Amino acid sequence: MNQATEAELEEISNEAQSLVNVFWEEVKSKRESNEFSGSLGLRVRRIRNSIQIVWYENKWYGTGNKKRMFSKQIQKGKGYMYSPDKFKKMQQWERDAVGVLEEKFGQLRKRIEVLGRIRRQVSAYKQIKN
Repeated sequence: MNQATEAELEEISNEAQSLVNVFWEEVKSKRESNEFSGSLGLRVRRIRNSIQIVWYENKWYGTGNKKRMFSKQIQKGKGYMYSPDKFKKMQQWERDAVGVLEEKFGQLRKRIEVLGRIRRQVSAYKQIKN
């Protein structure tokens, strides 16, 4: 069972990363056409037996050579999807991208949660059995 859940988790991770790559290709396209103005970022993280799909906001501080970028994760809140309210300050193209991608990410987050439950139940079963 562990191999099966691990394979599923890997599949979810690959699906999520493909979607993240779509977002970053859009960012790249906007930059190349000089249309880019935005502060939104997106990443997938594999943490132990789970996956995080998180949006973050980049902000620049300082001036000249001392200018630094800091990223702050946007809190998702309850449920499987980020609320559109979390992105009110973002550019329209960013809000549009979030709307499309969050539909897909919500489904992936549900799958991640179910796999976590399966792992915990299998572990509990093994403890009882032994």
